[in-house]
Amino acid sequence: QRNKYRVLLTLNKEKIIIEYEDNNKEFIDIQELTGLSTTFLDMVEFFLADTKYRLTFDPKKHMSVKLFYDLLIKLKEDNTNELRLVSDS
Repeated sequence: QRNKYRVLLTLNKEKIIIEYEDNNKEFIDIQELTGLSTTFLDMVEFFLADTKYRLTFDPKKHMSVKLFYDLLIKLKEDNTNELRLVSDS
């Protein structure tokens, strides 16, 4: 089953918080991610257990996918900053 949502992402060293338009939140432990990759020029994909997440960024509205990927890796190592982004996923 494939679902598409517009979400707000909050990243810190330990987790990705996905906030949906209905204000429900999903908390994803960064250490539990597998298969983290960039796809094309506008997507970041990863797995959490058996669920595949695909975050799609509009390059005209958001930072580059490579920058997001690099920031995610950096936040895994250093918890001094928090980053909030809006993504269509």
